[in-house]
This record gives sequence, structure tokens and C-alpha cells, in this order.
Amino acid sequence: MKKRLLPLLFVFLPLTDFAQLVPLTAQDSVHMGIRVRKQLLYTPGTRDYTARDSANLFRLYTVQGKLKSTLPPRSLAAALNQPDNITELDLHGFDLEEVPESILRFSQLKRINLSGNYLKTFPEVLYRLPALESVNLDDNVITTLQISHPMPALQELHVSRNFLSRLVIPRLYLPALRWTDLSENQIRDIPRDLTRLNTLQSLILSTNDIGKVPHRIKRLRRLQLIILYRNNLTRLPVAVYKLKQLRHFDIYYNRISRIRPKIRKLRKVKELYLSHNRIRKLPTAIRRLDRLELFYCSHNDIATVGDKCWNFPKLKRVDLSYNQLDRFPMPLLNYAGLLEIELNGNRFTALPTQLSALPKLEMFGLSDAAALWSDSLNQTLLRQLEANGVQVFK
Repeated sequence: MKKRLLPLLFVFLPLTDFAQLVPLTAQDSVHMGIRVRKQLLYTPGTRDYTARDSANLFRLYTVQGKLKSTLPPRSLAAALNQPDNITELDLHGFDLEEVPESILRFSQLKRINLSGNYLKTFPEVLYRLPALESVNLDDNVITTLQISHPMPALQELHVSRNFLSRLVIPRLYLPALRWTDLSENQIRDIPRDLTRLNTLQSLILSTNDIGKVPHRIKRLRRLQLIILYRNNLTRLPVAVYKLKQLRHFDIYYNRISRIRPKIRKLRKVKELYLSHNRIRKLPTAIRRLDRLELFYCSHNDIATVGDKCWNFPKLKRVDLSYNQLDRFPMPLLNYAGLLEIELNGNRFTALPTQLSALPKLEMFGLSDAAALWSDSLNQTLLRQLEANGVQVFK
């Protein structure tokens, strides 16, 4: 049967034993998510509600997600009769200070969203859900992230927008962790425990206060994505260039002035983000990144990109805006797959006529370049680009 999304439905359940509900049939969904929403439960004589009353916390349910068959309304309540079939639980925005133990009835939970609460530590109850693969603790008030018991199935850990400054994560406790987002915290140093998680494939540390990348980062040999956006880095250690599985490398908004020739070792990089730094020159060795598809290097101090730097046959998007380029980067004309070129706010005053021959070009940025726009030849070329369907930004 063709899958389709069930419209979001609300059902109020009486305070009754789950066992009294009608069980799901074999034709009903075997994969669904249960979203649990806050029900205001008033104590007599007060305007307060008891969010920790775990028996009452689950009075209001909604079912949503990808279903293998269409669920009739009667089955919404019936779903709760088989809690072992529930694999996703959303407790976002409940103002929780702790997680009720009643979630343990969902013993096969794989994903839990606890974002937008007031949790101060990693919830102890989660250690008793052995099937958990993803935990979202974004937007809480955690200052120290300490994992004190093994979570053998955990693959994703989201703890962004907290107040994290310290992490204690024994490697053997998270043997399957592949993705962690620790962005928008107060981390000053990349913790040693983090660099011991050698199963990590994605590490997001953007918008922290990191001033140095430790040499031991090289231990993360499976890392494919690292985001160090908006920190206080002034240089990159040689160890970074030993992360040979990297596909996505982002150091936007730092104070880095030099990219070492050893960048040539990152042969698998497809997306390279160097914008908003203090880079004056790109090494010729960067041409070895022949799988590069996205290259963003705007808002630096680059005056010339030598022809020998270019060897990106798969390049689709390039941004060299707001540098000090004194001439158009002619090698760009060799890349027939280019979709976007951004060269805003540079110094060159002439455009090559071959631009109009790029067959897939969709976007061309040339704002803050008054000298270019005042030249009649350039104007004719840009009108030709627009006639070809290219969006030209002035």
C-alpha cells in the first residue's frame, strides 16, 4: 500500500489503564511517532499544574509520522495499548526540569526530543532505554554534559543552545555515536573525551569560544563533517589536515590568516567554507581537492587566485566576494557545471565575454562593483546573461 502522511489529529484519552484499549490490528501502522503535548492539570485551589505527575502527563496525545497504512481514528487510542511499537517521542517545550519515568513504558524508543525544557543534566532515565539511537537536548540549561552509563545504541546527540562548558563522555559508553551537535554553547577547549569518540562522523562546534584545535583531533579518523563556524581560531594545526575522510569543512567567522599546503591531503572534501577570515593567499596545493563542489571564500584579503590553484572539475558554486581580486578568475570559465558565481565587492573592472557560454550558470553576483557596471561592454555581457536566464545581482 502506498505510504502517505496522516493529518495531525488530537485525541483526549481518559485516565484509564492502557491495557483496556483496543489493540492495533496487523493492518495498522507498525512504524509511527507519538507526540506528547502538555496538558494543564490544576491542583484544587491553585493555578499550578503538576508537570511531574507522570500518570497524568500522558493524557493528551497526537499521532503523526510516516505510516504503512491509513489509521482510522479509533486506532489512535489503540496505539497506546502496544507501547513497544512506539519508537519516537516528542517532549519539546514541556518546561520539564526532569524526565518522568513513565516514558519507560515505551521500551523500544529510538528517538526522543527533549528540547526546549529546563533540564540541567543528562536525564538518568534515558540510560534505561537501551534502544535509544537519538537524543535531542537542544535549548535546555545544561552546563556540564556527563554520560555516566553506557548507551550502546546511541548514534545522535544534540545539545546545542545550552550553557555547556564541560563534557565528560567516556569513549566506551558511547561506542556507536556518529553525530553530535554542541553548537551555541560556552566551550573554550575541545575536550579530550570528545576526541576519543573515534566513531564520530559529524562534529558541530559552531558558535562557541574555541581558540585552539588540539593536535589529538586527528584521532577522529572517521570524521566526515566538522563545523567550527564562529569561534576564535587564529590557526589550524597540522592534525586537521589528517582528517582524510572529511567531506564538509567549515571554519567561517574565525581569524585564520593562513591555509597550509597540507590541505591537499583532504582529497575527499566536497564543501569548503573559509569565508569571513583573514586569509591573504590560497596555497597552490588546494588544487588537489578535485572533488570540490562548493567553495566559499568570501570576506578575506585575497588579491590574486593564481591559475595553478584551480583544478575543481566538479565545482558547482563559488563565492569569492569581498576580497581584493584585481582580475576575474579566468579558470572559472573551464567549469561547465557551474551553477553560481559570487564575486561581489572586488576590484577588477573587466568581465570575460566567455561568461555567457557557461551552460548551467543560474546566478551571478556582482553587487558593490560600480566600476564594472559603468562599462558599456560589461553592461552588454550582463544583459546577455540575463537573456540566458541567469539571475544577475547588482
